[in-house]
Amino acid sequence: MQLNRNALRTLQSGFTLAEAATVLVIVALVLGGMLIGLPTQLENARLSEARTQSDNISAALVGYALRQEYLPCPDTNGDALEEPRAPATGACPSQEGWLPSATLGVNQADPWGSRVRYRVAPEFSNANTPITLATTAANPLQVCADQPCTTPLAQDVPAVWVMHGRNALGARNSHFTLNAATPATSDERDNANGRNLTDTADAACPAACRFIMHQPQDANPPTIPFAFDDIVNWLPLGILLSRMTEAGAIP
Repeated sequence: MQLNRNALRTLQSGFTLAEAATVLVIVALVLGGMLIGLPTQLENARLSEARTQSDNISAALVGYALRQEYLPCPDTNGDALEEPRAPATGACPSQEGWLPSATLGVNQADPWGSRVRYRVAPEFSNANTPITLATTAANPLQVCADQPCTTPLAQDVPAVWVMHGRNALGARNSHFTLNAATPATSDERDNANGRNLTDTADAACPAACRFIMHQPQDANPPTIPFAFDDIVNWLPLGILLSRMTEAGAIP
């Protein structure tokens, strides 16, 4: 009976200080592990959102082409609308700028809060010369895995758009202010209108407009994290022509 009373008193007394400390250590380790993994989880969620947003942009560009028989001009003044074309020539005032998100009915900012860069080949955005099966670009847009473009990912594409990722270097923010910092790598500078780093006006491509897309990487030496984290997407010519043909937009 005495043993039962002692056991009861032990149960009623609760945790000892050592036991309580052990519990606190375990809780701290669990919470610490969760907090360490949280930035990675958030970034993965943004990357997934970026893929969905890119799919929406592609569909919106095709939808615009089905209605107009050409692709939209970039936005260059920050109102999210495509710039008006020259009535006499039907040409866009600039071939590179920012996605005309309001015109297309898609999100204005990427998952990191920056505007989406957009370039379109002039032959595919001229209102006076609708797209046909024979339409080609004199200065084609290319997406490459490296600077010399020894590994082309896409060639002769009508339009390219770029999300400048977590570091947002070379991008404009939601207020259409150009980020002051210059991209740390030449690959990101290529994507940030490398033909015109000030991003103040359109610039012609010397032979082909080249955009770079590869896995994210830090600077070398690795002093700058996320030195390259751009996400480059494009509208394949074959998909555009086939969709327009199926819809009767191309005779």
